[in-house]
Amino acid sequence: MALTKKTEPHKTDAGISFDTYESGKKVVHVEVTEEAIEDFCDPLGLKFDVDSLPAPLLEAILLAAEKLIDKSPADMTSVRVDTKTLNG
Repeated sequence: MALTKKTEPHKTDAGISFDTYESGKKVVHVEVTEEAIEDFCDPLGLKFDVDSLPAPLLEAILLAAEKLIDKSPADMTSVRVDTKTLNG
């Protein structure tokens, strides 16, 4: 499965969220906590900007979301990527 970003990320109280889709399948809402983003970006020296996600961050988010979706029931429509999920 390969997720693709469908909507642009927007800031939420918890961090960021956006919709993704899998080719020919359902749309899944992805929420990422601010703590997870900071824990990912800081050691790599990446600057986080909700309007322009660094490519390594977006790739890591999509990979983490795919893993969560694979473990979830088929009717699941949203996942939350936290620090443990994003950063191992």
